[in-house]
Amino acid sequence: MTEPVNTVAPDGLKFFGQMSASISHELKNTLSIMNESAGLLVDLSAMAEKGGEIDPAKIKRLSGMVQQQIKRTDDIIRNMNRFSHLVDEPFRQIETADFLRLVAQICRRLAASAGARLEAEEGGQPLNIVTRPFYLHYLLWGLIQFSINTAGTTGALKMRAEPAPGGGGAYIVFSGLETVPDNPEQLFSGKNTEKGLMSLLGAALHGNTPEKTLILFLPETMDQ
Repeated sequence: MTEPVNTVAPDGLKFFGQMSASISHELKNTLSIMNESAGLLVDLSAMAEKGGEIDPAKIKRLSGMVQQQIKRTDDIIRNMNRFSHLVDEPFRQIETADFLRLVAQICRRLAASAGARLEAEEGGQPLNIVTRPFYLHYLLWGLIQFSINTAGTTGALKMRAEPAPGGGGAYIVFSGLETVPDNPEQLFSGKNTEKGLMSLLGAALHGNTPEKTLILFLPETMDQ
């Protein structure tokens, strides 16, 4: 496994930086909204001090907006912490549906800026695999970017986890695509990083043309 790790590690730092920058942008947005709301509350307080009439509904609305943004900020920081800890251990057991929710939450802003709505569909029974979480997130982001470029007119892109037929692993299924290539692994032609990620994860990629889905196979466990 040494060679694939050496191939993808430098670009992995760029990926980590890209995701971190996107998260910090989201945090700045929530802080800006809270700052604006706080400024309006200050203005209302100054008006009250001068004997002006205050609309209680406006104060309630502004307070509710601040509370909403505090919750949003807390969610962003929780996701940021989870993402940061993906590098703690080379191998880890993950529950695939839960992992896809994290990926969707981390990548949602970048997907939206490209005109797509990214969702992680709820799974059925828990589906656990042992994998390299950080590099899996990196590979999924590459597939998300491809899927965005081939998404249908609604721009809705969905990911879901399914047990691989016969057991022994998991499928990550991308739906909402307009077209699917006959040989999806050609997507990585000339892209050494993505090829390295596939090798590193023991993954395989194929498509279902009639259903217009892109399917990533991941083994149930990996040699460590």
